[in-house]
Amino acid sequence: MNNQNYLLYFTFISIFCTSSSDLIAASSSHKTTLSESTTTQKTKPQKKVKSQQSTENDSQKDFNSDTLSTEPTIDVSQCPHANIPLKDLNSQELAEVLACTQEQVENIEKQIEQTQEQEKNDSFLKKKTGLINRLVDAPRCPYATTPLKKLKAHQLEEVYAYTQTHKMDSPFMIELFERLIALSDNHASVKQYKLQLADTHHQVHHIEKAAACYEDFAVMYPGSEEAEYALYKALACMFELSLDADRDQTNTKKTITLVKEFLKRAKNQNLMQEAQEILQKCYDRLYEHEVYVFNFYTKKGNFTAAQMRLDYITKTFTETIAQLDEKIANLTIQLESAKNPIKPSRKYIVKKLIS
Repeated sequence: MNNQNYLLYFTFISIFCTSSSDLIAASSSHKTTLSESTTTQKTKPQKKVKSQQSTENDSQKDFNSDTLSTEPTIDVSQCPHANIPLKDLNSQELAEVLACTQEQVENIEKQIEQTQEQEKNDSFLKKKTGLINRLVDAPRCPYATTPLKKLKAHQLEEVYAYTQTHKMDSPFMIELFERLIALSDNHASVKQYKLQLADTHHQVHHIEKAAACYEDFAVMYPGSEEAEYALYKALACMFELSLDADRDQTNTKKTITLVKEFLKRAKNQNLMQEAQEILQKCYDRLYEHEVYVFNFYTKKGNFTAAQMRLDYITKTFTETIAQLDEKIANLTIQLESAKNPIKPSRKYIVKKLIS
């Protein structure tokens, strides 16, 4: 009895265990199915989001490509990244682009220097060629290789005609005028050469020679239209040659003579006024010279010579020096003081020392 019960119990337990195992397996399979379905539900929306993101990224790329298409690109044939937008390059690629660009800039700078040098050379050659052509085409001075002293009168006149349209240096012109004056038989031409010779000497500051030439012209052609001009130039040159009051006054006196001669003939009011001013300056200079000599004799104690000089001043400059009487009186007092110097008193000396 007990054995039978035990057997039944054992059979029941076996059946129960088998049923439990089936239930557990079914339950696990159901859970697996549920988890897979849950996973599937979770996975499908993620795929949608990813596809949307990829679509947005594609659209963003399209937008960026449209935007970058207006940005500058590197158009260098030797550059490995030519015609690629700069924004799409990394740092290393940008460094390579920069190196290519720098090399191109250096080549352009070299080309600019070569072009400028070539243009400069072309300009110089053009100017030089033009100058050479002008020199070749320009008419040469007649008898250019022959010294003027070996030319005859008609040959010198040909040279003179050339100088009227071509500028020559002053020494050449002076020698030409001198030869023309010496050899020419045409009196009208000689008159013209003389005046031009005087003007040329004056232009190069040969004042003494110019004064002599002007004076010679005025004496040789007193009735010519140019006589007034020549005489004025002569007195102006002579006044320029006159010296200061403490020097010899020969030229000052000669200027006065020329001014007086000029004023007899002059008709030009402006030149006459200038001549009058020069004349007064000459008188003032002569007066200052005489006073200088008077003071020299007075200081040396030669009172007789000083008195004679004072008398000469009184007679000579009566009509030419303003306020001459007052000036003569002062010179007289100066001479008397030199003759009879007043000895200072002891009181004056003490007062002078104290002060």
